[in-house]
Amino acid sequence: MRLFPVHLTLWFSFLFFRASKSAFNTFTETNGMNSTVCENIESTDASLVPEQDDVEASDISEQSFCVLYVTNILNCSWSLDHSAVAHISVCNGETLLWSLNPSKEERAGSASLILQNVDVLYVVLQFNLTLQGSRAVYTKVYDKHMLAVPPPPENISTSVTGENLLLVSWSLPESQILFDPHCYEYQLDIGDGEPARETSGELSYTLPNVVPSHTHRARIRTRLSITCHERPRWSEWSKWSNDAAGAVEPPGFRLNLLVIVLILLGLPMILLAVLLMARSQRLYKTVFPRIPRPPPDYMKALDKNDRLNEPHPCTPAEEEVITVVLFE
Repeated sequence: MRLFPVHLTLWFSFLFFRASKSAFNTFTETNGMNSTVCENIESTDASLVPEQDDVEASDISEQSFCVLYVTNILNCSWSLDHSAVAHISVCNGETLLWSLNPSKEERAGSASLILQNVDVLYVVLQFNLTLQGSRAVYTKVYDKHMLAVPPPPENISTSVTGENLLLVSWSLPESQILFDPHCYEYQLDIGDGEPARETSGELSYTLPNVVPSHTHRARIRTRLSITCHERPRWSEWSKWSNDAAGAVEPPGFRLNLLVIVLILLGLPMILLAVLLMARSQRLYKTVFPRIPRPPPDYMKALDKNDRLNEPHPCTPAEEEVITVVLFE
């Protein structure tokens, strides 16, 4: 009885180990299993090759794809019209590195794997289908160029010129696989709520009629054009640019602002002058009140006192006439 808990613990540990092993061993590293898949890559075209013509190969090509991200994560997905058993093999040259152990037939599925230190890489995607008693095998070979998903651009900067133009510039995506610069297509998000702008083959974009006083930022994602890649896929969005582009003021901005302030302050004075010129009595009396005057009785008394106090002119003295008579 004392040993029962120990046995129970060991039994649950064993079940957990088996469940973990079945869950995490979707991809298994192999030494010789299906080695002919990698050996026959040179003779297999990079397209779906059916052994029998039961199903359209072009349909399966459109319904399945594999991509390799810059983080060395391989992802394969498929969504078929018929149930099939998928086999995924990862080859380095003619050496088989990993192989997917199929479990059951299914129409849709996906698988991911982290690859390490793989220089020359091929991925072989096979579908085994059984239709009306006949069996067909479709094989798709992806090389590293077909798998590549470029990373988002870096060194994103924004600036505003004196003509209210927003200039966004960036650098080429840093990838292990080098493509021609004209192969890249870009989408720009300026953060203004508008749909993303698109451009291709350029490392800059100019947006007209922006507000200089606002701060502007941008993020970008990229993909390869259809002329350079069979199934191009968009990369992740880059981080928002850190620099603000609204610090530059166009010439004469402060002068225009001063004129606007003067107009706003002078407009009430102009309106007041117009009202005064219209001789509005109420406003005129309020702005220019009448000087108070004494009553009429006081005005008469003051007038009399003024008359009494007026100085009287003196009468001129009579002139004396002296007559002088001379006798001889």
